[in-house]
Amino acid sequence: MHIKRQRTPKTWKLKEIKSKKWVTKGVPGPHSQKFSLPINLVLKEIICCSKQTRESKWIVSKNKVLVNKKVIKTIKFPVGLFDSIELKDNNEIYRLTFGDDRKFTTKKIKAEENGIRPCKVISKTIQKKGVIQINLDNGMNLLTDKKDVKVGDTLVVDLSNMKVLKHLKFGTGALVMIIDGKYVGRVGTLKEIKKGIKGKQNVRVMIDKDLIETLGGYAFVLDSSLIY
Repeated sequence: MHIKRQRTPKTWKLKEIKSKKWVTKGVPGPHSQKFSLPINLVLKEIICCSKQTRESKWIVSKNKVLVNKKVIKTIKFPVGLFDSIELKDNNEIYRLTFGDDRKFTTKKIKAEENGIRPCKVISKTIQKKGVIQINLDNGMNLLTDKKDVKVGDTLVVDLSNMKVLKHLKFGTGALVMIIDGKYVGRVGTLKEIKKGIKGKQNVRVMIDKDLIETLGGYAFVLDSSLIY
């Protein structure tokens, strides 16, 4: 399964190789193509521990690559935004994030952050007996009786046991990363939430000394204690 280079999302960082018309396309998963990158491209284009797809296949076949502490079996596995990537050969752990160029990159993280992921609440529903089901941006669901969790909030989750470590509210003063639009990858402080068109929210975020405005859905609340 491949995709033409010129049709890849703008967030994908690819080397300019004129002889290479096609690149690996990720298999369907919890993350959209826009917010994920096949592990083959992570290994070749970003971490640069592989020069060719055949090398990536060999590394993966030897169970040397883990995503969120789980061994992956295919080079087409889609690594999502803020997922952690562990390489057994060099004992390095990375988090997939956005760089200053608005494209995917990785940052080295500490071992204690491996498998810890900030997850955005995208919806919630009430189940039987008043139990609340929270749906997260990485496709996972949680059941809780806490009514103060709202859409737009972030839950910091230990993916090894699905334990919620922190609840970060979407509100003024929150540290946020813009994950879509022209300000992708920029991090700042949420200053204001206001009504937008068609019932949507807009936000104003102070980034360095600039106050920018964008859609509320583009703002992802971060845990300041984690590396991004």
